[in-house]
Amino acid sequence: MSICPDIIIDDFDNIPAYICYKYKLTLLQQKYTTLVNNYLVALQYGTVCITKLEDLKMFRRMFTVLKRYDTRDIENDTLVYNAITYTNIKTIVNTLSDKY
Repeated sequence: MSICPDIIIDDFDNIPAYICYKYKLTLLQQKYTTLVNNYLVALQYGTVCITKLEDLKMFRRMFTVLKRYDTRDIENDTLVYNAITYTNIKTIVNTLSDKY
């Protein structure tokens, strides 16, 4: 038995918001992996900028908040399961997507 239910998407115009959120988190995880690898390569060649480590730490902190967000609040933009509104979460997602 699978932990996650199988999701079959029949209508791609009406994808649930929580699926889009999970997909966006996957893309941000890939971006973080790339940033860490680039930082490690820069360390090996001695060309690292001091602010890059702080950027990586801030990315990780914000990404941790996103991973802990309970997606049950997305549909109605409520604060039943989370202390942060979905609007603020979207701001964090956009910041991570655009800045880094």
